[in-house]
Amino acid sequence: MREGYQVRTTVRSLAVVDEVRAAVAGAGVDASGLEFAPADLTRDQGWIEAVAGCDFVLHTASPFPMAAPAHEDELIGPAVGGVERVLGAAVDAGVRRVVLTSSVAAVAAGVPPRDRPFTEADWSDPSGPIDAYSKSKTLAERRAWELVAGTGTELVSVNPVLILGPLLGRRPGTSLQIVQRLLQGAYPALPRLSFGVVDVRDVADLHVLALRSPGAAGQRLIASAPPALWLADVARELRAGLGAEARRVEQG
Repeated sequence: MREGYQVRTTVRSLAVVDEVRAAVAGAGVDASGLEFAPADLTRDQGWIEAVAGCDFVLHTASPFPMAAPAHEDELIGPAVGGVERVLGAAVDAGVRRVVLTSSVAAVAAGVPPRDRPFTEADWSDPSGPIDAYSKSKTLAERRAWELVAGTGTELVSVNPVLILGPLLGRRPGTSLQIVQRLLQGAYPALPRLSFGVVDVRDVADLHVLALRSPGAAGQRLIASAPPALWLADVARELRAGLGAEARRVEQG
């Protein structure tokens, strides 16, 4: 909308329309023209209507729970099925380009360690030692490329590392729950974890560039802001940024 596009978004329930509109308006964007279409990634209904008349589609949703599922199909089914529903409807409707939010989890998981950086040419190995989320993202992105092959619809995938940054609404996603748990003192000890981090605003900008740049068609785009951070680094940044407030949180 800020870039002059007429935007239609999907919601699983129209009951959240006011909440979404208020969240967008809270970011300084005029949300009065925002359209809503009810659709669920696990159901066939609604997707034809959702993409009707659209030049571009951004498919950003995929299940990402904090805890590992009881069975990998709990993630793989909705991830792959969602891609099939969204991309299938987009191709049938003659959408010019789809931008898919994939993940670096579809680039560097389930493969042996190596001494060179991963690039967009690399793929995770779903038959290797891989977690359910990484497997779901890999299979979903592979399926997306299959669905657009030989059609008039272009595809660009954005493959971000861990996304952090300001919220639009009041519901933290799984990524921000890592920060939330640090602030709440929920970890009995600080896990020795390292991961790449990218700002959510940069990822949003990259989606817009992927949507409108002619040379982006057919590309995979890793979104990362080196260097990788240890969880202890994140804790130090929180302390430095929040100061006395962080100490009050630590003390309960």
